[in-house]
Amino acid sequence: MKAELASYFDGYIYESPLDFESQLEKIGKQVEGLSESVMEEQIYKKFEYRVCPACRDNIDNFLTPEG
Repeated sequence: MKAELASYFDGYIYESPLDFESQLEKIGKQVEGLSESVMEEQIYKKFEYRVCPACRDNIDNFLTPEG
């Protein structure tokens, strides 16, 4: 099983008007003390596992929306 999880911009800016300086300051405070790897995992994570056929079926059933 291979999976990639990625955050993305939803196209909506929540604060108006946008003050980039204050936004950067706010982001700086939010990430203060976090390691680079922890920050990266909040945006992108990739993993790979070997699973048996029964586990693969369980994962597939969990991820497949009921139609």
